[in-house]
Amino acid sequence: MEIELVIFFLDGERYAFNIDSVMEVVEIQSIMPVPETPDYIMGVVNLRGEILTVLDTKLRLGLRKSVINEQKRLMIIQTKEYRVGIIVDGLPVVVRLDEDRIKSESSAINPAIDAKFIKGEIEDEFLIVLDEESLILGDEET
Repeated sequence: MEIELVIFFLDGERYAFNIDSVMEVVEIQSIMPVPETPDYIMGVVNLRGEILTVLDTKLRLGLRKSVINEQKRLMIIQTKEYRVGIIVDGLPVVVRLDEDRIKSESSAINPAIDAKFIKGEIEDEFLIVLDEESLILGDEET
């Protein structure tokens, strides 16, 4: 069975979410910091009247902190309970591929990333498919 993935870059590595969880991609607006939050929460933005939490995707995955510039984008992700913005490098692309190609094992591509954030990967494409629920909820759901 074929699925559609939204592929984006973080520090030159390719990551993806299932297209069903990606609502839109917008330019980054002014992010207002929120005190007393985990370091991976950059703050909040007002997107057409909706206040959204913004996550530093790189920091959340255990990579280095994002530096905001004109190439970065805010990808709006919807889970069962939450709608948040995550910082990605550049404009994402949508691809269609056979779901059987996704292997659900911990990352051989980037072993530094905690396995709880990974749904699977496609090694021959150097693509890590992320679990949006785990990325957003993290330790809350465990």
